[in-house]
Amino acid sequence: MNSAVDMLRTLRKAPELPETLHLATADPANPYGSILRWPAVENTMLSRTVGTSVVLVDGKLAAYLRRNSDALTVFLPDAEPDQSIMARALAKKLAEIAIARQQYKSGLLVGEINGLRAQEHLLSRFLQEAGFVATGLGYQMRRVSGPLTSRTMVAEEPDDEQDEEPEPLDPDRRPA
Repeated sequence: MNSAVDMLRTLRKAPELPETLHLATADPANPYGSILRWPAVENTMLSRTVGTSVVLVDGKLAAYLRRNSDALTVFLPDAEPDQSIMARALAKKLAEIAIARQQYKSGLLVGEINGLRAQEHLLSRFLQEAGFVATGLGYQMRRVSGPLTSRTMVAEEPDDEQDEEPEPLDPDRRPA
C-alpha cells in the first residue's frame, strides 16, 4: 500500500520531458468523448469517429486529427512556458506520425490549424523545428528513408593483398 501511495506522489511533479501519446479517438484509453467532454471548439464538432485520432501530452488533449483532412485542431495552453512546452512536444509527435505514415505512402499534411493557414499559427515554428517543411499546401515531412537496420550494410575487412597484381586469367579454365 505504501509503495502505491509513494508512486502516486511522484506524479505530482510534471515529468522532465513531456509524455506524448497518439491514440485513435475510439480507443478506450482515450478519455475524451467518453469520460471527459470534448473542449468547445468554434464551428467544429469533435467526436469519437473511426479514423480520427488525438494526441495527448502529459494526459492533456493537445490535438485532434481528422481522417483524410489537412485540418488540425490543437489545444495549447495560453500561458508560457506551458504553451511552448506542449507545442514542441506536439510537433515532435506529429513528426513521428508523419514518418510512420510514410511507410504506407500517406504521410501527413498540416494545411490548416484551428481555422488558420498552418503558416499563420503559433505551432508553425515548432513544426519546422521538428523537421516539417513549408510548402504551398502547408507543412509536410520530407521523405525519410528507412532505418539503418533495414539497409544491407556489409562490413568490409581490409585486404592486405591489394598491392599485388591480379593473377592473369587462364583461357582454358572453366568457371566454377
